[in-house]
Amino acid sequence: GTSTLAQTLCDEGWSDVTALDFSEVAVKRGLEMEPSVNWMVGDARRLDENFEGAAFGAVVDKGTVDALISGDAAAATEACAAAGRVLKRGGRFVVVSHRRPDGDDAWLEAVLAGLAEVDAAWRVDAHASAGPAVYVFTKRRSACRDVELVVHEYG
Repeated sequence: GTSTLAQTLCDEGWSDVTALDFSEVAVKRGLEMEPSVNWMVGDARRLDENFEGAAFGAVVDKGTVDALISGDAAAATEACAAAGRVLKRGGRFVVVSHRRPDGDDAWLEAVLAGLAEVDAAWRVDAHASAGPAVYVFTKRRSACRDVELVVHEYG
């Protein structure tokens, strides 16, 4: 989209960054900001229509899950399932959210419902501070749909 996240990842040394947005206008703007990024118009709920399974070591969401869940929890669940399907084993789904790990159980339930559709166990590390929370969902072994939740609180 129009944030500088993709550009920051490139600046920090990430060499293969793909950015997806629903808006053609946002993708055109992103391409102007950082042409080395693979910019794509697409739907986060349908990632696996654009990418092979196990295509990514990391999927980073900065606000999409929050936006989707505020209108339709099912849409957020779909997006999380799609993210889980395109992750490699050991890959991480990183979600930056204004939803606190100690506050909105419905938010976490919607995310976990999506990830439960993927044949994997998940470790969830929730990092909370005064600003947005960062959730790191690590895709672990298959054939076991356990979830381990670890909450890290910072001053």
